[in-house]
Amino acid sequence: MIKSPPKVIAEIANAHQGSVTEAINLFQSSKDTGVDAIKFQIYSAEELLVPYHQRFNHFKKQAFSENDWNKIFEEIDREDIEIFADVFGLNSLEIAKSKKIDGIKIHSSDLGNIHLLNNIEDYQGKIFISAGGATLPELIDFINPLISLGKAKEIVLMHGFQTYPTPVHESNLVKIFQFKELFKDSVKYGYMDHIDADNELASTIPLSLSTIGIDYIEKHITHNRKKKGIDYYSSFEPSEMSDFMNNLNQVSSSFGDQSIFFTDAEKKYRAQAKKVCVWADDLPKGKTISLNDIQMKRVESEKPSLDFKHIIGKKLSRSVKCDEQIFKDQIEQKTLAIVVVRSQSSRLPNKALRQIAGDETIVHLLKRLDIAKQKGIVDDIAVCTTTSETDDDLAKLLEGKGYKVYRGDKENVLNRMMLAIESYPDHDIILRITGDDILIDPHYLSLTINEFLISNSDYTDAKNLPSGTEAEIFSRYVLKFIHQNCNDTSGTEYLTNYFKEIEEHFNASSLEVGNDFSNLRLTLDTKEDFDVISSLLDHFSASGIQYEYSLDDIAKYFSNNPEKSLINSTIQQRAIPKKFDTSVNWSSILENPLVSVYITCFNYADYVGEAIHSVLNQSFQDYELLIIDDGSTDRSREIIEQFKTHPKVQIIFQKNLGLNKTNNVAISRSSGKYIMRLDADDYLDPNALHFMVKKMEEMPDAALIFPDYYLIDQEGRLIAQERRHNFDTDVEMYDQPAHGACTMFRKAILEDVGMYSEKYDRQDGYEIWNKIAKKYSVTNINIPLFFYRQHEKSLTKNEDKLLQTRSDILSDLNKSSDSKDTIAIIPIRKDATNPPLAIRSFCDQSLIEILIEKLLASSRISTIIITSNDKKVLKYLSGYSSNKVILHQRDESISALNTPIELTILNIFESYMKIIEQNKFVTILNYEYPMMDIRNVENSLNIMQIYDADSSLSVRAVDTNFYKHDGKGLKPISNNKKLRLERDQMFQEMGGIHSFTIDWFQSNQTIESNKSTHLIIDNNSSKKIRSEDDFNSLEYLLQLKK
Repeated sequence: MIKSPPKVIAEIANAHQGSVTEAINLFQSSKDTGVDAIKFQIYSAEELLVPYHQRFNHFKKQAFSENDWNKIFEEIDREDIEIFADVFGLNSLEIAKSKKIDGIKIHSSDLGNIHLLNNIEDYQGKIFISAGGATLPELIDFINPLISLGKAKEIVLMHGFQTYPTPVHESNLVKIFQFKELFKDSVKYGYMDHIDADNELASTIPLSLSTIGIDYIEKHITHNRKKKGIDYYSSFEPSEMSDFMNNLNQVSSSFGDQSIFFTDAEKKYRAQAKKVCVWADDLPKGKTISLNDIQMKRVESEKPSLDFKHIIGKKLSRSVKCDEQIFKDQIEQKTLAIVVVRSQSSRLPNKALRQIAGDETIVHLLKRLDIAKQKGIVDDIAVCTTTSETDDDLAKLLEGKGYKVYRGDKENVLNRMMLAIESYPDHDIILRITGDDILIDPHYLSLTINEFLISNSDYTDAKNLPSGTEAEIFSRYVLKFIHQNCNDTSGTEYLTNYFKEIEEHFNASSLEVGNDFSNLRLTLDTKEDFDVISSLLDHFSASGIQYEYSLDDIAKYFSNNPEKSLINSTIQQRAIPKKFDTSVNWSSILENPLVSVYITCFNYADYVGEAIHSVLNQSFQDYELLIIDDGSTDRSREIIEQFKTHPKVQIIFQKNLGLNKTNNVAISRSSGKYIMRLDADDYLDPNALHFMVKKMEEMPDAALIFPDYYLIDQEGRLIAQERRHNFDTDVEMYDQPAHGACTMFRKAILEDVGMYSEKYDRQDGYEIWNKIAKKYSVTNINIPLFFYRQHEKSLTKNEDKLLQTRSDILSDLNKSSDSKDTIAIIPIRKDATNPPLAIRSFCDQSLIEILIEKLLASSRISTIIITSNDKKVLKYLSGYSSNKVILHQRDESISALNTPIELTILNIFESYMKIIEQNKFVTILNYEYPMMDIRNVENSLNIMQIYDADSSLSVRAVDTNFYKHDGKGLKPISNNKKLRLERDQMFQEMGGIHSFTIDWFQSNQTIESNKSTHLIIDNNSSKKIRSEDDFNSLEYLLQLKK
């Protein structure tokens, strides 16, 4: 719904014809019409054009001096009217600011002017931005910083352009809808009308825009349109402006259909009005270019401008002159030649490895490129192929010959290319050659690259060359743009089609070739092609020019052997196999990424680069990457900084905060719906994000997802594959948490549970899992999607600290962790030793007393019941001072080794019913574990309560081999193999702790439960006295600890 009509701006522009008096009069006349605002144009010829521009003197004559502006603003009545001004440079901006005007307008020709952008960042008035003749990337780059700063009172995007006058059919009003879809509510919208004022539609069309919620309408005004000045064609006279204001709510519709593309008139306007980057001074060869070396001015040239960000920091390849337009050939550039090749082909199987003139076809092509490299035409060569087994021999061959080979997605050519491109961060010119183009001519490569440079292109082709010899040149920037922003890049084998989708917003050129080669087909795609090229190369080899031939030599050969060119002359070029969606999701450029991945790094220089590349090379591209260096002292920072210019990367250097604090930094700085940590010493499978996001989107109730993974060693060698249970179908007890790294969370849920506790420095996954799994559903995916490295620096290797942290987490998570609600039962059977083992002195104290003293210090144990059929033990303990210790005479009938412990517990329950009723839990303990940490008892209770279990056991995970004898010999029964299934994981009961709920036992009269959880104890707590040697060695260890 439209809440109010748009505000109308009367633009005086140059209608004053350089007269101060006329400017003042026009201001008052405009105000009298009832408009909302009046706009001047403040400029000087010097900041608008180069001195040799043919219109320099015209603008020089009409421009007001600063004194003139002082006179104007002294005379005009500013009450009840807003005043705006177009500014065209820093001088005009300062004049506008000094007059305290209400808003400024930036012309589309200045959108790349960083000088101007830097100086309006603190401006708090309204900022109008002219979109006429501007590309979407130019608008995005200019507007985004202003939105982020949030200082401007309003940011208004104004559609429209002047062609003296603008034809009605080229108004292209639908562009306003495109802008609204892109920028949404972050800016306001306006229309600058330049239709012939003698046409009644000059009123009707602007008025119609009030139906779509337009915020501003700008109309030129003049006292006398018949004078036919520069802007007069589209100017209203005061009476017409008054009529326009009176009829503002009487509107009709008139919309164009040109979408985001330029009309012919807008193209002409852009060519006339667009400012380009020029040199600010005479500069020498080799100088590193800075911001102050660049200015933006209009020049009389049809060549496009370079972007500031592609110039600054580069070095000059030659000396340049002041006001000379900046071209790529003036700047040092590096070229990467990428050969895209596969072994398989339906028309010519294994064509890349076929022998031709003494070489494989791909090797012949690469040797031709080696010549180009020797001549300085290209700087580096990379080969991109797939990870398919069918390309193993190809990769092995080329790597053996010293070529860099990058292997990636079978279906997505651009994904493979980006693997190479990201490995050469200082190469801005990308030469794409297919494996079919084995006759590529270094001379024409050089000409094509030169055309690319002198045309300031983002894309250059040489389509006039024969198929099989042409190459395409892309800027690094445009390939990354396609990769990140096209809706579907699976069809990028046909990369040119993707560029056609965006060519209006980038710069394209073609190499014009003088010679006519149109009758030649030199691509390698069929057997006929192979026969033709084979005969040609055999001829060159026999002539002593195996690799040094030219396209002219090829043409000469076919001129002398015309029958050869007929062999493949009827072959039809392959059609595109299916229609791909080559469109760009422009709005996604402004939207938050779906996924935030963050890498935490502390002194992992040996691994962090691999981790970063594994994220950047994901098949799923809707992500951001935060790299957080946590105070590294090795080369980590140097490696991380290599990625600082990547558009998806945000780098944070901080003092050492530790893991959990750093996790929270990442959450607070992230923008994604989902968030996942990758440790700096691990790396992702290329499809990790794809599979996890897909399942999270399919399961909106899931709080997190985690995958299976590979265990690798320090050198990256595979140890085993870890496969978890299927948590969707097989898991009811959530006591085996997800890995802390490479678990993807819904960010909103992380925030809901209070993020990570910063009191811990490890076991973040354990803590956050137990916060979430109790409250939300969780899921997993049984595909190994990351590589988990085990080495000496791994946190998980330090078991003592790990288990200590787990203990603290369990205590904090269980709100009842301080309740004395547990009975400790210590069963002691009579043994044959003298004295009995339980009362034998161990480090100056009996074994049973060691356990009793630990239990008396526990926050959970209310009562200790020692049950024994050994009178010596009971007599020894009869004088025990604590009233919490009860001695229970165990009947001989329930004391035998083959008698279930449940009978003893039943007897105790019957004997001490009142005590039983006052407690909730029982823990059975074994005195034969003298080094048992009392925290394990408390953890056993905490973990049972957290997971709502009926019982819990103290255990150790076993990773050694176990065997059984089947009558024929020993057979392995353990899971010590390459595929380690969670369901096959073995645990050994150790530590002598078995806890259960009193309710469970009273209902079932057994300590075993279907809902039983486990507590992994430390190594010392698991040591049991089974022999005299055990007794002596453990006593020695305990004395050492004391």
